[in-house]
Amino acid sequence: MMAQDQYSELDPNKMPTESELSKLVSNMTWARVNDLSILPPSVLENKLSNKFNSVLLTASGNDQYMCYSITGLRPDENNTVIDEHPFVLLYDKATPSANAWGIIHHGGWEDRTFGIPQYVTDKMLECGLTADFTYKGIPNGTTGELASLTANGMFQGFVHQQNIMWQNNPPDQE
Repeated sequence: MMAQDQYSELDPNKMPTESELSKLVSNMTWARVNDLSILPPSVLENKLSNKFNSVLLTASGNDQYMCYSITGLRPDENNTVIDEHPFVLLYDKATPSANAWGIIHHGGWEDRTFGIPQYVTDKMLECGLTADFTYKGIPNGTTGELASLTANGMFQGFVHQQNIMWQNNPPDQE
């Protein structure tokens, strides 16, 4: 049996630009997108997205790194199931060649998923998320702050120290 929190790296040449994502969700917030056609084409080309009827997007970052996640909602069990395979997109503002994207799997499949590389975990932590972030329910509404989801027990994996720091000194909204 393989360990939890596995990773599938996606083609770096097909990685969406940060500007494509920042149009959909602001830093330190989440958004529910029902119109999947507005997602970047390379996300829609992935077979995993064929199962989604909507997605939850998050953005979390700082002056050096920015992390976006795209987590699908699947149309089974009365449209209440959150897919446990979020796309994670990491942007390094100082070194764009170090950008990375992939899918985190909260399970393991032989020859398909691999342990999360340390650089992915490190960059996520810099952005304020742990690699094992999960939703504990589907939030009401269409947008809100990550801190409010965490405070309401709907989102786990938001780094507590970062939350406190950003509440006292919020990052610039882009």
